[in-house]
Amino acid sequence: MEHISTNVSGPWLLAGDFNIISFADERSGGSHVNMGAMGDFNLAIFNCSLGDVEFDGPPFTWTYGRVWQRLDRALMNQQWSSVFVEYLGRGLQNFISEDGSRQYSASGGIVPFLAFADDLIIFTRASEDCLRDLLSLLHRYQSCSGQRINVAKSSFTCSSRVSDSLLNMISDTTGYRRQFLPFVYLGVPIDKTRLKCIHYDGLVSKIRGRISHWSSKLLSMGGKIILLRHVLGSMPLYLCQVMDPSKAIIISIARLFNAFLWDDESWKIHWTSWEKLCFPKEEGGLGFRSLEAMVQAFSCKLWWNFRLQVSPWAKFMLCKYAQLSHPSKVELGHSSAIWRRLVSIRETAEPNIRWCLGEGLVDFWYDRWLLGDPLYHLYCPQDSTHFLVAEFFYWGQME
Repeated sequence: MEHISTNVSGPWLLAGDFNIISFADERSGGSHVNMGAMGDFNLAIFNCSLGDVEFDGPPFTWTYGRVWQRLDRALMNQQWSSVFVEYLGRGLQNFISEDGSRQYSASGGIVPFLAFADDLIIFTRASEDCLRDLLSLLHRYQSCSGQRINVAKSSFTCSSRVSDSLLNMISDTTGYRRQFLPFVYLGVPIDKTRLKCIHYDGLVSKIRGRISHWSSKLLSMGGKIILLRHVLGSMPLYLCQVMDPSKAIIISIARLFNAFLWDDESWKIHWTSWEKLCFPKEEGGLGFRSLEAMVQAFSCKLWWNFRLQVSPWAKFMLCKYAQLSHPSKVELGHSSAIWRRLVSIRETAEPNIRWCLGEGLVDFWYDRWLLGDPLYHLYCPQDSTHFLVAEFFYWGQME
């Protein structure tokens, strides 16, 4: 097996009678399990970067008298598994696109599904025929890949205006439970409105729990500074990238950090505020990360990713909110929390973006491609229609 794995770079599957078990519970009856041989077999599987393929049927594949064992199995590498993941992605894409009645359409366009590793969100219509066809596709994927959908962790989400009869139909057809908003996806609460302070209790509780495991009396000031910089200061980073915490949450986390630094006792004096400690050492601070500055930096990064128009998310947001006008000129209006976050940072991030001309696929009036300011500020045209720089070129010359 190890010799084969060194000569194979693509997907491969190894199946057959290995004449050995991998776990002690794969044998019933007989003498004691040979732990040494079983350990060597598992080590070989690990060195070959293989994984066990799940199967349906009896737990044992071989018997002799009163001895029952699972000697037959199939092993696959990550590349082989990714083939089925690609099959699932293409299958869902075709499933939604081939029939308009299955599409869950929004003003930003059609998004069939979102997937990361083994976490999957599918957007579709709540009709019985559509749900049955979708379950049939998922069952085919399970039978081909050997993977199984965890029904206990699966759920469906729908509008609060859906009737009880429709809810019962969805639940009976899929066997899944209903999940109300907000729900957690990839560690982030998902809701259609701005998240409240209670939704950040998990983050605040983790920080408070981490601090409670450290005895501040046994730590020097230098040790506390190291823990604040590299441990506590890193805990809010993930949520700050995808969410815009309120001022109250930022103040609450800053108070926890400051209390840990100066010892959380009533008679201890806090010699300075946390905001001043977040200044660089050259300016009299201790060089801690400011939570407000981190949120602002991540918001600028979000605006930059939106303006690049590379990811499906950026294209969806452009189609939904800025399809008919330049992103820097779109009014806020009735919008989602993520768009409000983008608009709030727009005046800070947009003036710092410069565009290379390239093929001329930049806005002639509103993008900064020629001077420090957009041409719209120098000459206000009566017609503010979008024009790309490429539209002003004719046979390699600018008109």
